[in-house]
Amino acid sequence: MLSGPPGSGKTLVLAGRAKYLAVQHPETLANLSALPAEAAAAVEATLKGHRLVPAGQAVTITRSVPHGHLAAVAAMAATLGLPAMLGPAGRARDLALALIISRVARPASKLSTLTWWAECDPGCRPGRRRCQHR
Repeated sequence: MLSGPPGSGKTLVLAGRAKYLAVQHPETLANLSALPAEAAAAVEATLKGHRLVPAGQAVTITRSVPHGHLAAVAAMAATLGLPAMLGPAGRARDLALALIISRVARPASKLSTLTWWAECDPGCRPGRRRCQHR
């Protein structure tokens, strides 16, 4: 009996054992019906000579645009009532709030923050959802 947490290599051990037994005892067949469908498919693919790639290596991340930290700062600012402290709703308040949030998330000088904003595409402006900067 083979046990262990998911991803610990149980499938590879079973596949290696099945391959060894197939060479030593060609008439012996393994009963894979007790295995989950994915595990049985992996054993079958390995026995056919296919190379299995771990999920982490199958995908290459070319770019990541962080936004969760900005959403967290914006949510906390709203919880604390910061937008109401800045004045009535409007473009000026939204810009001031966006500047404060960007300075909290990425501390820098005012000039550096404005340069960072200038590097953003138009979709990155306050009130928009998409941002292409790093």
